[in-house]
Formats: sequence, structure tokens, C-alpha cells
Amino acid sequence: MNASEPTQFGKYWLTDRIAVGGMAELYRGKISGDEGFEKAVAVKKILPHLAAEQDAVNYFIDEARLAALLQHPNIAQIYDFGRLEESYFIAMEYLFGKDLKTVLATAEARNMPLSLENALHIASRISSGLDYAHNMKDLQGNLLNIIHRDVSPQNIFITYDGQVKIIDFGIAKAASRITSTRSGVIKGKVAYMSPEQAEGREVDHRADIFSVGILIYEMVTGRFMYEGDAMEILSRAREAQYVRPERIVRDLPECVVLMLDMALARDTRTRYASCGEMLSDLEDCIYHLNFRPSDQKLAQYMKSLFEGDFASEEASMTRALRRVMPTDSALDAAGDRPPAYQETMILDRDAAARRPKRWLWVGLVLVLAMVAGAGYWHFYRPFTQEKDGPVVVHVPIDAAPRNTAEPSRTAVVKSIPSDTKEGKETGDAPVSQAPDPRIAQGLQKADQYLRAWNLTSPAGRNAYDAYRRVLKLDPDNAEALKGLKKIGGRYADLADKELKRGNPDKAMGYIKTGLGVDAANRRLWVLREKINLQTEQARQKKIQSLLIKANDRIASLRLTKPPRDNALYYFREVQKIDPDNAEARRGRRKIADRYAALAEKEMNRFRYDDARRFIDTGLKVDPRHKQLLALKTEINKRLDQRVMRSLKNIFN
Repeated sequence: MNASEPTQFGKYWLTDRIAVGGMAELYRGKISGDEGFEKAVAVKKILPHLAAEQDAVNYFIDEARLAALLQHPNIAQIYDFGRLEESYFIAMEYLFGKDLKTVLATAEARNMPLSLENALHIASRISSGLDYAHNMKDLQGNLLNIIHRDVSPQNIFITYDGQVKIIDFGIAKAASRITSTRSGVIKGKVAYMSPEQAEGREVDHRADIFSVGILIYEMVTGRFMYEGDAMEILSRAREAQYVRPERIVRDLPECVVLMLDMALARDTRTRYASCGEMLSDLEDCIYHLNFRPSDQKLAQYMKSLFEGDFASEEASMTRALRRVMPTDSALDAAGDRPPAYQETMILDRDAAARRPKRWLWVGLVLVLAMVAGAGYWHFYRPFTQEKDGPVVVHVPIDAAPRNTAEPSRTAVVKSIPSDTKEGKETGDAPVSQAPDPRIAQGLQKADQYLRAWNLTSPAGRNAYDAYRRVLKLDPDNAEALKGLKKIGGRYADLADKELKRGNPDKAMGYIKTGLGVDAANRRLWVLREKINLQTEQARQKKIQSLLIKANDRIASLRLTKPPRDNALYYFREVQKIDPDNAEARRGRRKIADRYAALAEKEMNRFRYDDARRFIDTGLKVDPRHKQLLALKTEINKRLDQRVMRSLKNIFN
């Protein structure tokens, strides 16, 4: 693409191609909306020569479906997915930074190694994102069993503002995937595989844990874990043969060594059971090393490491995203082209596995003939029996508005079966078909339901179901498409009203239902982002308030009493909101430390009953506190010795 000539791609403007791979190409772009709404995006398009390859399309759809489900700060966010002008695409958040592979290579070349603090911080963010993905459930509460299977430096992205993002779920494994990997087929990058993955055996989420261990190893040592040619690397990966990290970095802290031993265990039974467990040890290690990592510190390192690149890339991005308005000549030329359209897909589990075949058109003609001659029962049945399948909505894309008062041109979409040709060069008059009376009846019912505000319920007797039945008969029916947009608009109105009333949960319910009907509704997406932002701000504000109270109670030695107004109580309240909150975990450790100090003091005074009381209370706060456990063993030993002395005196 010529960087000086942005190209319109549906509702997106693509400025330049920034990467190309074996299956897809990635473009930088922008989406603009009403009232100055603008957002930079990255648009991933399947390569043109693969658009007709079913396996490639299935992999692409799988990636979109999985990534769209994952909403986590450390996973690249998907905004949109569909098909436009015979090209499948994914629109995602634009990440401004470098992948970890580039970071490590540049750090070595410029002799600016990644600090242990930043390395552990990056690892903790990766673990947090993967733990979320591994525990993701579908809308029915079933575990999706998502495994990334390609956790490598190329798929870890670090932005210039210090955010860590996991990208590319292209070969991720999940229970709901259309495509599957045959037994014995290796997927992923060999140098970052777990032993079981390198052997082509069945894998679970612990394969990702091993891969994260390799990333940590390379970040803290500055060396590849496996070296050699491809076959040597594969052989070592299968046996997990590598030089121990403490032999490379002599002063490597023990907590890092122990953590790597757990993550890189060849036997999955002795490996970390979950990324959550590894995350807990990472945060404990960070705490004991007195590190205070943050996105800001990582951002400072990134901007320092890529000082020249950052300035030039920022200027290039700014220039590119400003060039998104077409010239008048481009608009005039666009008027002569066939109108573009986008297919927004509402996917179900088996949607992409079901593809229309040419022989179905012949079957459809025969079925319609049978329906026409079979009477009322055949006429009514299609409205009462629903078949499972995806709803594919052809959304016309309006031409870009001019800066004049000239009305905008609206594209007209015509659906043509793959085995017919439009505009045959013959003298025959076009064959006209009588309008299907079921379409008129369906639209009439849908309009009645819409007026009654029966938008998506009750089942079978609502506007959404009625419009869907019409679209199954005529996929390009303009009235039905317009009706779906009306339903989405109604839900946007309802959500907006509830948000103004201070009911964000109810508003979010309307938004989710509305997006299920009209996935491209801009108002619903804007309202969703607004609620998410407000919810997160309120959540963080609540957490900070509780942490302040908890630390105040520690300072005044109100550790576990009085009830509902002590440090432990407030830290527990924080963990109810954020179970993985590191500050709360450290706070509970502080409380346990205080009880350990009190217990040791009482033991030195030979007040064993008081010491035991402090120990028991401290262990309720932190059952794994090493000092308290050691003191408990010591006090039991002393009490046993005292009992033995007493018995000896009695018998003597």
C-alpha cells in the first residue's frame, strides 16, 4: 500500500502495511465516528491467495473467536471481525511498541540488559493474562480449555508506555475450535515448547507454563535456553536439557532459581499446576527482593532502549493517521465502483464449519416448489421451526461524506449465488420471480413485535426471531437488516437510560443483548466502553480506600481486632474484589510478621501460652508463613522438653 494514499476498507481507513506473515497481513489504520470519535486500530487481513482455502479461513475464524472472548489488560483486545469484499479481517487494538524478541535482541546489541525487576514484572503480567485465558468459560459456564501453545518472544508485545500484551492466538487450542490438530503434529516454535509439546503428545495448560519459564530464563540470563541447529534444539526440548540459570548468573536470587525449577520441570506432575500459582510465587519473589516494578519503570526502559525508534515511529504514526480523509477525486472514482459491503458474523460453535454448497441452490428451488404446493402447514412451518446456524448480516457501507451539502450515497447490495453470473450477455429477458408471501408476513409480524417492544423475547414471538426468519429466506432483505439495526438502537436507548439512572449493571445487560443482535452498533460499543471505564475506576477507588484503611490499622496495631475494623478485615475485602491483589497479599504478610515478632518476644520471656496464641493467630492470617511455622515447631519442642523435665523430677 502506498503510504501517501490511505485506502478505505469498510468503516476503517488503512494507512500502511506494517507486517506480513504466512497467513495474514497487518495494517495500521483508524476508525472515525460522530462528534470527533477517533481510534487507532490494527487490521489483520487474511492473505488474498488464502481467502479460498478452507483450512486457512477456519484457522483465521478460530483466532478471531477465541481472541474476542478474552478481555484482559494483558491480552491484545479484538474490536471487530467479519468479511469485507471477500476478505476476512480482524480489527484489534493498535499496540505501539516492540515484541519481546526485538527487545531482547536490541538490549544485547546496545549493552542495555533487561533488569531482573523488569523481567519479573513482564513475567508476572504474562502469567496473569494466561491464567485468565486458561480459566475462561463460555456463556453456559463450561471451561473452554484454552491453551495458547505459542508463548514465545514474538507473541509477547511490550508497548512504549509499559504495558505487556499477549498476542496471536492463531494456533491456540480450545474445546470450541473448528479446526483441530492431528495427533503427533507439532504446533508452535520448537525453541519455546514444553517437552510434551515437542514430542507431539497431548498438551494442557501446563505447556504454556513451561514456555513462560523459558521466557523468564532468557530474560534473566540473556541467553537462549536451547542452542544448536533445529534438530539439536528439538532433541533438547524433548528432554528439557539446558544449562542451569545459576551457572550463568552467579548471584541469581534463590527465589528465582526455585521458581524456574518449578516452571521448567520436565514432568508435568511436578510443574506448577496453574499460571496463578506461578504468578503468586513471582509476586512473592518480587516482594522479598524489595522490588517495586511498575508499567512506568518498564516504559522508561523501553523509551531509553528505543530512543531513536520511539521518536521516529511516533511521528510516523501521527502523520499516517492524519491522512485518512479521501480527496474529492477519490470520492468521484469510488462512485464508479461497485458498492462495498461487510458481513458481520454472529458465530455459534459450529458456524464456520457449515458452509453453503452449490447443490443447495438446486435443493432450495425444489423445496420452495414443494412448499408452494403443500398448503398452509408447509407455509407456516418455517416460522415455527428454527434451525441452528450463524446469522450473516450483509451491512452496506455508505460512501464517505463530502464536505458539501450533497447527500451521501448509499450502497445497494445484491447477493448472487456462486454458480450464477450477473448481467449475462444474452437477449433473454430476466426471469422474474413472484415475491415470497412468507417474507411479507414475517416483516409484518416483526413490525408488530417491534411496536410492542418484544425485541428479543418471548422466545419465538419477538422482533429479532422474526427478522432472522426473513433473512433465512432472503439474506439481503433491506427491511430485515434495517429492523435488526432498529433493535440494536432500542437496546442502546434502554442502556443509555439505565446508565443515567445509575444502574450500570442493568445497562450492561441491555448492551450485551443489543450487541448480540447488531454487533456493529457504534452506540452500544461506546456505552460499553464507558461503563467498563466507570466500573474499573470505581473498583480501583474502592480498593485504594480499603488499602488505606488496612495500612492505618496496621500502624495502630489493630491487626485482627476489633471485628470488621481491623487490618486483616480490610485486606480480605480487597481480595474479594481483586483476588490476586499483590498489595493485599503483602499486607497479610506484614500482619503475620507482626505476630511472629510478638510470639518470639513472648518465647524469650518464657511465656509460652501467650507465644502460642500469637503463633496460632498469625497462621490464620498466613498459613504458609515460614517464621511462624518455625516458631510453632520450636515452642512445641520447648514444651515437650519442659514436660520431660517435670516427669523426670517427679520420678526422681
